[in-house]
This record gives sequence, structure tokens and C-alpha cells, in this order.
Amino acid sequence: MWTLTVRMYEGEVLGPNNVLRAHNLKAPFGVYKSVFFSREKAMAARYHSSRLPEQWFDPWRLFAQIIIFWAPSFLLSSVSGLKDKGKIQAWGEKIALCFIIAILCLIVGFITVGTQKVLCPETSNMNPSRYSTLGSVPGTLSILRILYNVTQAKSPSTLNLDQLTLQEPGQDITPYFYRTASQYSACKGLNFRVALEQPCASTTECPLGAINASSTFTQLNIQETTLLHGYDWDQVAALPNYFVIDGAVLNMNPYMTQHPSPVASDAVDLAIRTILKTQASSSGKDGTRLFYNRADILTAIPCLYQRYYAGNIAKITPAASWFLSAELAGPPDKSHLNRSAISPAVMPGGANISVDNRTGTAPWAGPHGSKKLIKSIPTRLPASSSTTLLPEAAPVMSLTQIGTELFAICLVTCYSEGEDSIRSTLDSISRTTYSGNNWTRLDVIENISQ
Repeated sequence: MWTLTVRMYEGEVLGPNNVLRAHNLKAPFGVYKSVFFSREKAMAARYHSSRLPEQWFDPWRLFAQIIIFWAPSFLLSSVSGLKDKGKIQAWGEKIALCFIIAILCLIVGFITVGTQKVLCPETSNMNPSRYSTLGSVPGTLSILRILYNVTQAKSPSTLNLDQLTLQEPGQDITPYFYRTASQYSACKGLNFRVALEQPCASTTECPLGAINASSTFTQLNIQETTLLHGYDWDQVAALPNYFVIDGAVLNMNPYMTQHPSPVASDAVDLAIRTILKTQASSSGKDGTRLFYNRADILTAIPCLYQRYYAGNIAKITPAASWFLSAELAGPPDKSHLNRSAISPAVMPGGANISVDNRTGTAPWAGPHGSKKLIKSIPTRLPASSSTTLLPEAAPVMSLTQIGTELFAICLVTCYSEGEDSIRSTLDSISRTTYSGNNWTRLDVIENISQ
């Protein structure tokens, strides 16, 4: 006798089509077994029929297969035991993910380490190991910024090279060589006296022969070294008639000897004398800003390099950030000044709260700087207000009202420093020159032990 039963299993609800034929004590087990496996086949067929058709082109699957081109399927199935195509595909996708991770790591490493070398390649001129500062190598003198060994030099009667190297090893002796104005192609077409003067005149003798002739160095018996002549800023400040343009040190002794008095109506002459005579020597006599900010004398820079080049500042500067300098330190243009910004009088809600300042208004707000608030302040602030400010201070203002002056904010954080240490830090900050219009010194002293 056969019975028809409907069973419900945990996690599965059997509908009218999921009918199980169970056996009782009189039914043979083989009949039940055949019915059970028939149901399993029906469920598998229904599952495969309900699956979405696979795309004929899957980029990810194709990428994974390309990545494991070196491991064909027959090799994986025979060596690693991956018999199923699905397992081989899964293994390939894992390798593809590892490949992507490795590429991302290489990109991060390149950005961290390689960007500096790509944007600022280390040439021989920028290699700090090639530079020798003034006075550091005895028995040498510099010619066109290259150090020469003069210990065995055959000096002419009018100039003792041994005496010069004893006075200042490494000093520039380029002006003592014979040169003509026609040798300097960068000076052609310029009407400034620095470009027109003959280098060797009655006031500036050139006893060492032609500088562009190899026989001159042979006769003098001086040998070129692999070192380049370098200066530090203190040395340039101490040397008379030396100044710097964009890291290049210029020896203006020949020009100043020929023209001890100012040249009338000569913009370059005026700029040179401003740097050498007026500008404080403590700055290193750097004329980069003066020459590059004036279009009338900018064209004279290549000529000055050719005629008066004596060496370089022997210090690596952050030159790779030159492309950001204009954005970081340059004056803002009109498009930036016309923008609106939150007023400095606005502070986050809850900041600067005190007994006399219940609204937390910035202490510098108001027409006269810091001012006490009126005592008739409501005891409860509006819940919708996230910022507070004085009634006469607008929450939004134009950047033109602030101006082009940069703000200087000095933040001093302390933990356990003593009074002497804090005092010396604050004294150093107070002696620094800032703009008198836009600067604020903010001192934060916490957990002081003394």
C-alpha cells in the first residue's frame, strides 16, 4: 500500500509541486530512493534553467586569463590538481587581484620616492658632492666656477697665483684672464653698460692670457679638478661686489672697478648698486626677486651669467616645488579677491565661551579689535545657530576687505617646558618681522610644570 505525504523541512517550505513520496513499512526502499533522486534531478534542472545566461564577453574573466598566461590549464590540472575549470578561473582571479595590488604599491612607491628624481633629476651641476665651498680646498683657485689645482703653477711676473691661493683658497680669478665683449653672445642687443663694456680695459688688467685658449692653461701649468666652486650665503654677504641671482653667484668686481660711480639712466646699474650698497648684506645679497620682477632688466640676466658667473650657492634648495611656488606665495589675482568667505569674526559654536562672552564671539571682531560684549545678552542662544558673531560683523565678507596681505599665525604648543624655554621661543617670534596689518600671535601653554 502506498501513501502520499507532504513534509516541511527546516528552512524549506514545500509547495504543491514539491511532493515527496515516502515509503511505509510495506513499500520497498528502492522505490523511495528512485523517487528521491528523481526529485534532485528536477531541482537541479530547474536551478540551471533559472540562471542568467553568461555574457559572451567578460572583461574581468579575460583579464584574469591574460594574467595567468604563463600557467596554462593543462599545467594547472596536472601539477596543482585544479581539475575543474571554475577552480582554475578562481585561482586566476586571485592572481589578478594580487597583480593589481602590486601595481598600486609600485605607483605609491613611485609617487613617494621617484617623483623627486623624475621632476628634478640629479645632474652634475646639482650634485652636492661636486661642490667645494670657498676656502675649503687649499692650493686651488676657481676659473669659470671650476676649481683648478695651482700648487705647481707658473705665475706671470705681474700676478702671483701662489699668493692668491694663500690669501683665499678657491677664490675666483676669472677676471684676470683676457676676454672680449664679442665672446658673450647673450649680451648682444642689450644697451646696458654691463653688456657693452670690454672686460679688459685700462682699469681692469688681464695678465693671464686668453681664457678660451687651451695653451693658456698649459703655460700656467694648472690642472682642472672635478670640483665646482660653491659659496654659502654668509660668504657672499662678506665678499664685496658679489651677489646672487637664482642661486648663481656673480662676481661684479670688474664692473664696479670700471664704474665706481653710478651710470646715469641705466636700470641694470641701478639694480646692481641697490643690491650691493643699499640692501642689507645679512640677506646674502640675493637679487633674484629684484631682477625677475622687473621686465626692463629681466633680459640682462643671461648676460650677467655669461660675463660675471663665479659659482653657485652650494646648498640644495627645494627646486622641485617651483611649479607650486606661484600658487603658494604669489599675490592673489582679482578672481580670488572677488570671492566671498566667512568672516574672521565668526567662530564655531561653543568656542571662546566665557562669563563675559556668552556668545563665543571672536576676540578680534568689532571695529576696535577686542571688546567686551554688552551685558544684556540673552541667557539662551538660538538652537539653530552653529556660529556666533557680533551684531555689527557680517557673517560673510569679500576677500577684498581682507586684502592681499598674508596672515601670519604663530601657534606655540607647550607640554612641560620651563619658563626660560618658553620665554626664549616667544622672544624669538616677537623679533621676527611680520606685516603690521594681518598677523596674530596665538600662544597655547598647557600642562606647564614650572
